[in-house]
Amino acid sequence: QPEENELWEVGAKWAFLDGRLGLTAALFRVDKSNARQTDPGTGDVVVTGEEQRVQGLELGLTGKLTSAWTIQAAYAYMDSEILRNPATATVVENENKGNRVAFVPEHAVSVWTTVEISKLMHLGPGVTTVGAGVRWSDDIYANSANSSYIPGNFTFDAMVSYEKDGWRFAANGYNLTDELNYDASFGNRAVVAPGRTLMFTVGKKF
Repeated sequence: QPEENELWEVGAKWAFLDGRLGLTAALFRVDKSNARQTDPGTGDVVVTGEEQRVQGLELGLTGKLTSAWTIQAAYAYMDSEILRNPATATVVENENKGNRVAFVPEHAVSVWTTVEISKLMHLGPGVTTVGAGVRWSDDIYANSANSSYIPGNFTFDAMVSYEKDGWRFAANGYNLTDELNYDASFGNRAVVAPGRTLMFTVGKKF
């Protein structure tokens, strides 16, 4: 049988600073039946047959605090629950009822901000931009039994770029604090995400 989803959502938007800055808020509930998961390593689809519910709150902030300073921020609270699970060769019917849904964090936050320092300091021709941000998500369970978990992720990223006459030179740093993070997981397995990474790029607009 196919997986079925039912989504309910209500939200609102507000504008500040003469429309330069926007705030969004939403309450949501997703009910899923005959839930399935995809193994990121093999691409195999595994049908769990579970009935699941994820409900919570999303907040977002996007726009310009000043003519040179932009920000994008988001927060999500997700209350997840297994409402029913069928009996299998290894699991008793409703044995996992009330557990959290696998791979769904309870809290997730992301913040990214950039400043055009050339505009801020009146540096003349060319656009010099610096930016920094963090991403964090809570621990997740790696199975429906909630018997194993994968620690939360924290990443601090930053960048600097210079643009002039159609040329763009940029340096990006990812996971600058070299945290031990995980970017994929399935079936009690976790894949380690890259450590501290630096990337340099040169681009030209024609």
